[in-house]
Amino acid sequence: MLKSEEKVRFENIHKGDEVPPLRVRMDKKTYLNYSKLINEINPLHFDENYAKSLGFRTIVVAGVYTYSFLPKMFTDWLKDPCCVKSLEIRYKSPIYVEDEIVNRGVVKQKYRKKGEKTVECEVWVENQEGKKVTEGKAEVILQ
Repeated sequence: MLKSEEKVRFENIHKGDEVPPLRVRMDKKTYLNYSKLINEINPLHFDENYAKSLGFRTIVVAGVYTYSFLPKMFTDWLKDPCCVKSLEIRYKSPIYVEDEIVNRGVVKQKYRKKGEKTVECEVWVENQEGKKVTEGKAEVILQ
């Protein structure tokens, strides 16, 4: 068993392996501070009354914010801040403030090409009800 500070080795990764999931609560205060920091202009992402007037349950968290946790899941796993080679996702349903999301991944294949040790993964994000709200694929490189 790997200690949490040990790097994962390419040889120890296998098709079907789960990437350690990353659970994140969409804390309203933190998210609204983020929105102020980036000068968010879309009221859907900071005005609860506006979001509700459009039929949403509450404030919708911006995709760019939720997206950022998928690379973090991989960097936490591989202990390398530069490991993500590519990441493609599709948003299926909104993520709201105060939701608790779980970022997940599973190894689909691995290969060596031009000296790079590449691992391809299916990725997805589930909300607190277990519903997939985001899905996609990623390629990560191991050093």
